[in-house]
Amino acid sequence: MNWYSLVKKTHSTIEINSATKTIRRLFKKNLIDYKQFSTIINVLESRDLCARDIMLPRVDVIAIDINSHFKALQRLIARTTHSRFPVYNSNIDDIKGILHIKDIFSYFYEKNEKQKQAHIKKHLTQPFFIPESRKIFDILKDFQHKHQQMAVVVDEYGGFSGIVTMEDVLEEIIGDIKDESDNEKETVIKLAANKFSIDARADLETINDITGLTLESDKAETLGGYIIDLLGYVPKLGAIVSSDEVHFKVKHKRGNSLIRIHVKLPEQNQKKNHKSHAPAKSSTKER
Repeated sequence: MNWYSLVKKTHSTIEINSATKTIRRLFKKNLIDYKQFSTIINVLESRDLCARDIMLPRVDVIAIDINSHFKALQRLIARTTHSRFPVYNSNIDDIKGILHIKDIFSYFYEKNEKQKQAHIKKHLTQPFFIPESRKIFDILKDFQHKHQQMAVVVDEYGGFSGIVTMEDVLEEIIGDIKDESDNEKETVIKLAANKFSIDARADLETINDITGLTLESDKAETLGGYIIDLLGYVPKLGAIVSSDEVHFKVKHKRGNSLIRIHVKLPEQNQKKNHKSHAPAKSSTKER
């Protein structure tokens, strides 16, 4: 079955829903296996996603100032697992190119600092810019035609919004892709019977499935957004937000972005309806 052709032929929500029902029937009748089923469903459901939905946002992007000292670049490379970095000139909205670390490894032990800086500029590849509204399958075709692995996402004013990689696109379409360098923390880590460490960017549906909670919000889709919606502002590091006997503690944040949250459930957790308009309290007291 050519699932890509199937996607191209579905031009409306009604057609997508119809195609999804057809695929589910085929799976129930054992005419396609689970891998085929999940791949096709992912493709259909990701059809309307755009760069804005899948990009790594500006606040989380690790970028390099072209005027930085070469030693600072070496330290940056040593503490990350990334192979490509956007490079800007003084202002991150002024992206000059993409640097692949394999192109500059041989210059790490060169003594002349000016020559090192020249090597960085020499090995920059032309940045590939896309608008936030670019559809996911159009981005995939762009990557294939331009032989690119990373795109720089810009907003309607030309400002830097984030980056999208080939891996981001493929993960949305066919599912999670892991390699030997993927050593980031899991989205949800169980610390105790009633305590979890959770990525603030995890969606509420996933958290509910794992913890047994029923978190809901009309304004937020992620745990971080849910907490900010409860309070009406961004909490400080160490702040504890309580709602219906569930305690959320901010364990890690970067700027105004919440990164990691510890969630403590009631001793006997019952599935309650935790809505964003429920009363919340915030404290910096350690627990």
